[in-house]
Amino acid sequence: MSETPRTTTPKKAPAKRASTARKPAAKATAAKTAPVVEPTTVEVVQTYAEKAVVIPVGAALIARDRVATTVEELQTKYGTRAAAEKQLAKLRKDVEADLKKAERRGTTARKNVQRDLKKTRTQLERELRQRRTQVEKELKAFRADLEKQVKTVTTRVEPVQTQVKDLVDQASKVATDVSNTVTERVSSLA
Repeated sequence: MSETPRTTTPKKAPAKRASTARKPAAKATAAKTAPVVEPTTVEVVQTYAEKAVVIPVGAALIARDRVATTVEELQTKYGTRAAAEKQLAKLRKDVEADLKKAERRGTTARKNVQRDLKKTRTQLERELRQRRTQVEKELKAFRADLEKQVKTVTTRVEPVQTQVKDLVDQASKVATDVSNTVTERVSSLA
């Protein structure tokens, strides 16, 4: 049988825990019931007047510090004539390098655009030729088919036309015979 070791820190009494738990709630209630003191009109005007004076003074001091820092940096950088000439030469080199870089980039862009335009033009011309050839082939095939159908219809119509002509001739002959017969009978009756 082993015993559990006891801690050396004393345990809090239940009453102590309960009173500690009530303190935040009591403070919140006291804050809610505490009267809120509104500043008077004079105090508000005084506060705004102080801000109107203090803000420009603070801004001027910040600007002064920045100018002083900038002047110190410029003085250390361009303190002597030789240093200033060195900085100007470096600046000139940088500008010339940037100009050359811009020129190269512009030339490359121009060449790319020209190449793309030429490629697009070639593609359009090729596509146009292909379409024209396709239309010509289709027209040629359509014309040949139409001529074939006309020949077929003509070969079918010619015998029918001949038969119709023969029928018309026969009908005309029969009509003439009937007319002659009727005329003869009418003459014989009169």
